[in-house]
Amino acid sequence: MDDGYISITDRVAEKLSMLPDQPGCYLMKDDDGRILYVGKAKSLKNRVTSYFHRSTALTRRKRRMVFEIRDLDFVVVDTEREAFILENNLIKKHMPPYNVLLKDDKSYPYIAVTLSDTYPRVLVRHKLRRSKNDRDRYFGPYTDGAAVKETVSLIRRIFRVPCGYREPDKAKKGCMYWHIGQCVGVCAGKATHADYMEAVSDVIAFLEGKRTELIKELRARMLSASDNMDFEQAARLRDQIRSIERISGNQNIISGDLADRDVLALDMSGGFACVYVIQMRKGCVIGQNSFELTNADEEAPEAALSGFVSSYYGEQNIPPSEILVSCAAEEGLADTLSALRGSRVSVIMPRKGRKKELLLLAVNNAAKQLDMIKKRFTAADSFNTESLAELAEAAGMDHLPLRMECYDISHIQGDCTVASLVTFINGVPDKDLYRHFKLRSTEGKPDDFMSMKEALTRRLTGSLRKTPAFEALPDLFVIDGGKGQLSSVLEILRENGAEDARVISLAKRDEIIFLEDMSPVVLPKRSRGLMLLQRIRDEAHRFAITHHRTLRSKTVRQSRLQKIEGIGPARGKALIKAFGSLDKLKSADVEELMSVPGISRIYAQRIYDHFHAAEEGRKDI
Repeated sequence: MDDGYISITDRVAEKLSMLPDQPGCYLMKDDDGRILYVGKAKSLKNRVTSYFHRSTALTRRKRRMVFEIRDLDFVVVDTEREAFILENNLIKKHMPPYNVLLKDDKSYPYIAVTLSDTYPRVLVRHKLRRSKNDRDRYFGPYTDGAAVKETVSLIRRIFRVPCGYREPDKAKKGCMYWHIGQCVGVCAGKATHADYMEAVSDVIAFLEGKRTELIKELRARMLSASDNMDFEQAARLRDQIRSIERISGNQNIISGDLADRDVLALDMSGGFACVYVIQMRKGCVIGQNSFELTNADEEAPEAALSGFVSSYYGEQNIPPSEILVSCAAEEGLADTLSALRGSRVSVIMPRKGRKKELLLLAVNNAAKQLDMIKKRFTAADSFNTESLAELAEAAGMDHLPLRMECYDISHIQGDCTVASLVTFINGVPDKDLYRHFKLRSTEGKPDDFMSMKEALTRRLTGSLRKTPAFEALPDLFVIDGGKGQLSSVLEILRENGAEDARVISLAKRDEIIFLEDMSPVVLPKRSRGLMLLQRIRDEAHRFAITHHRTLRSKTVRQSRLQKIEGIGPARGKALIKAFGSLDKLKSADVEELMSVPGISRIYAQRIYDHFHAAEEGRKDI
């Protein structure tokens, strides 16, 4: 190969020279023939060779993958649609380690309508099964298995198609569901195959979200049955209509255009990624699911979202005519989905209007789901032990940091400056060992170094050190910041005789750890040790800013009262304590104000006049 390419094996070079300028799929393999990655391309030649160009910008994971490639295969197809479908099937079959995948993809349930059977059934399946006639319909995937089972049970009660009757039963006894009123009765000789298939068509319309059309059709059948004096059938159809209307009434109609669309919101943070999907059919929300992704943490958002789309959509899950996305889509994604659907698919990132509101709903839910995923990860039994072990190794410690303390400073331009101290024992926050410091040395002037110096000095040499809970120093001090903050803290510790204390800092911008010798340590984004450091850092920040806001609010309230003649700090504090808030104090009458110790009628009248005069002034304006 020429100098434009990285060093590759002769076998790979031979395969690259054979690549055609046609659509298809490619499979990257390692020494053992294991498939590392599956991709699709409009032009196999252009896409595959780009991996090996020196000028191509790849993520760290992709660079590692290219280093492992020892062979590759490719399959030429006629259209982009065929390439998309083939890629989807190959990914599901081989689960390549470098593809962006739905986490535990096989566990996501589908609702299957077995159209390959003479008498189709409605089933819950946990993976796609290609039937011999390839006619089965799948709806999903869904993330809530209990909700899927409930939906299937509901379908059986409303549409009465559960039994999957196969051969004529001469005895005509009927199945169990027939006897409890949940089967159309083909097995009991009470209905024809056409009747059964009509009910199956109704089920498919229901699952596709075509509920308005379905209700119209059922109402027409009900009127026809009534005209024909078949009142039993008319009553059944009436009950079906009521059930569907009741279900549809619980759905939010968000869009007035009655369009079919999916909303995809991606959220990525700290090595985790998930996509929240809202499914809308005819303007009605028919499903909401979240999917955790693997191998997405180093990808650009558009690449991660495209990876999800490749796993999510396929022959059995055809995309709708419109897809709203939270980030820019990769070039060609809309064309690929259009080829799969057989008609135009629009991929839009809305900027305003009702579509933007719908996207924001999905974005907010994606953030909540990602937070839950992180919490589940950190709640694992092995998390604390492993995270402490990783931290000990990163910091070069010969024992686990069983007790850690972290500090944070909060103020607004030097006003109401406070410091927080949070303590983690065995990797778990111990809120009995949280402390606040109201700082005096920097009041009115923003100086984080002096603020940290006062807080640490009071911890190391003040009255707090004399209490049993804080007599011993922690195994590890955690500092929020980079080299500058770490250097300052080390100086403070030396000044106070704690030069042997172990310290580690976490630079927020790149989440790089710095040790006492200023050497940087980079832990993987999903490292348990890094996540524990982030957790204690964020907890210190939360605790500091909460106290700062409380202190600032109290100061503002008291300062407003002190504008009143004769009301100083002591009377102001007594008033706030008595009424609990400034709003309640404003609404008090003179007699109520006089009930506060130290507040005479003269002072009470002044307070009353002060606030009510202000209110009258606002009304005049």
